[in-house]
Amino acid sequence: MTGLTTIAFDIETTGFQTGDELTVVGFDSAVSSRVFLHTGTASQTGLANRLNDALQTPVQLSY
Repeated sequence: MTGLTTIAFDIETTGFQTGDELTVVGFDSAVSSRVFLHTGTASQTGLANRLNDALQTPVQLSY
């Protein structure tokens, strides 16, 4: 069996009521990060490139 490692996991919402929305879910490890992002009607153009330019590990975005 291989050794397990811990990864960071985060969920952001607009609140805790039934009508509130999930805004971001993210997983982070030493290898890369995965972010599921609810952008609504906001522009997504260039967002992944801007994030990857600012961070040390690659980020994969899902909208």
